[in-house]
Amino acid sequence: MASSSSAAMRPFGTARLTPGRATGRQQAPQQISTPEPMIAIALSDMEYLMRSARSSRSSGRSERQPGCTCCCHIAAGVTVIPRVARFSVEGGLSTHTLMNHSDNRIAVKITCSDNNMYRVTPVYATVEPGQSLPLHIARITSDLIKRDRLCVNILEADGNKEAREIFKKNANTRAPASINMALEATNDSQNHHHHHQE
Repeated sequence: MASSSSAAMRPFGTARLTPGRATGRQQAPQQISTPEPMIAIALSDMEYLMRSARSSRSSGRSERQPGCTCCCHIAAGVTVIPRVARFSVEGGLSTHTLMNHSDNRIAVKITCSDNNMYRVTPVYATVEPGQSLPLHIARITSDLIKRDRLCVNILEADGNKEAREIFKKNANTRAPASINMALEATNDSQNHHHHHQE
């Protein structure tokens, strides 16, 4: 009798980790009880990895391994606010701020999905660590409404070279990190006038 009472007690300790172990024992002990601890471990590992990835990303300090030439860590240290530029069909100007929280001097090159519709200044720029850069996006007057995007390409800037030079030099060797921005145009300006007559 003693053994069965201790078996009844045992699920209290393990219930949280391996649900269903007590009930599964009658049918097939191996198949049911063994996989579950592995699943529990995998999930907790996953959570841990997600948490550590999240914390390292939000800290904005971009660390990288020696000899690493990728630019992923740079994008983690750069933010663009706001990420969406909204315009009316009459065109206009939208101003954004790019901030470099990383420890590296960066080179920035802006590309756009429609260079006829939008003009960006500056196209090339270098930003020192801890500095920010204003981005001005202008849209011409056009009735065309479509979704466009702006791409902020980022490379590490060694020395004191100009951004254009840095991008030219790395054209074939390193893919830049990129931050995409949405460009949206609406008919708003017209709606304001006709609203009240409806």
